[in-house]
Amino acid sequence: MLFAFTLAPVLGQNTRTLDINGCIGDGVEGFDQDDIEALYADECDKDITFTEELIEFEGNTDCSWEVHLDYDIFCDGVLIGSFKLEFAGGDATVPTIDEEAKDETYECGPDNEQQFADWLNSNGGALASDNCAEVVSWSNDYGQFSDDCGYTGSVTVTFTAEDECGNTASTTATFTIVDTTPPSLDAAAQDETVECDGQGNGDALNAWLESNGGAQASDLCGEVEWTNDFDGLSDDCGATGSATVM
Repeated sequence: MLFAFTLAPVLGQNTRTLDINGCIGDGVEGFDQDDIEALYADECDKDITFTEELIEFEGNTDCSWEVHLDYDIFCDGVLIGSFKLEFAGGDATVPTIDEEAKDETYECGPDNEQQFADWLNSNGGALASDNCAEVVSWSNDYGQFSDDCGYTGSVTVTFTAEDECGNTASTTATFTIVDTTPPSLDAAAQDETVECDGQGNGDALNAWLESNGGAQASDLCGEVEWTNDFDGLSDDCGATGSATVM
């Protein structure tokens, strides 16, 4: 975008200043022949000409820059006036979030650490651009996951895009690990029959229950917890009996 000097020239005012929110590379535009002729029409009824000199200051950056346009006005070749336009600028525009960060949900598993690293390193899929810089820098406020059951949990992260002048824009998304997969039953429970000891066989029964009937299970998302629905033996003859347990 070319920055035009929108303030009309004023006769007798030798310096006019315009503050600009913009990039040094956008360029500036001063007064044209019509502007000059209109300004000096009462001063010269002959041929009006002018020179324009662009002065750029050393050390100009998109964040802070200054450009002057110096004018000398001539009436039929004779100098009749001079004035200066001063453009002072800097980038105060925040980056544009072109694509917001996106929530992601993954099933609990051995790849979660890499999946989260990929999501974090890609800024949650967010994209940003800037009016001056070709590239913006990204940062995030990742802290830690919530402590849900097993290895599940979630974390909400704010990703911040920053241009070289310190202007920032942010987008937020959540990464979640869920467990919807049941444990794997690696070994089924086994029936057990013991000889009646006349005391209810309590030790044998408790040992069988505590070992989950010999069943074994594993899970990708944490330790497996066991429960059972045992509520007593059937009342058979003598001290015998049985129970079906899940």
